Amino acid sequence: VALNRFYYYQHRLEDALNATLKALAVIRPLIGFPEDWRDLQQSHINDAPVDLLTQVRLYLFTLKAIGFLNMRLEYLDVSQSIFEKLVGLDSKDRIGAKGLLELVVNRKEELIKPQILSNTT
Repeated sequence: VALNRFYYYQHRLEDALNATLKALAVIRPLIGFPEDWRDLQQSHINDAPVDLLTQVRLYLFTLKAIGFLNMRLEYLDVSQSIFEKLVGLDSKDRIGAKGLLELVVNRKEELIKPQILSNTT
């Protein structure tokens, strides 16, 4: 997590993303979550032992950081998928992915509008 911030504040976003992906890979086996975050289900969170809830939260916030870094790098499809997964798992938005999902969707719409306008002229 500290390495993520170190790279992020130096504007080394690819390095920050790689460090954060490694952090997720370290956390994941400790809590028994699927290797691919896309396979994560609500039952994985609900069935996690109480003594691992801190690690579960760390996993979810690390996944959010990966989504955020992908958004900053303009990998908007990946970012959107991550935020949609987090919103689906967190109906009360405790992780704070809902607002980031809205940002990604708006950014994608901004990128599409000029293409549509240039195709109609």
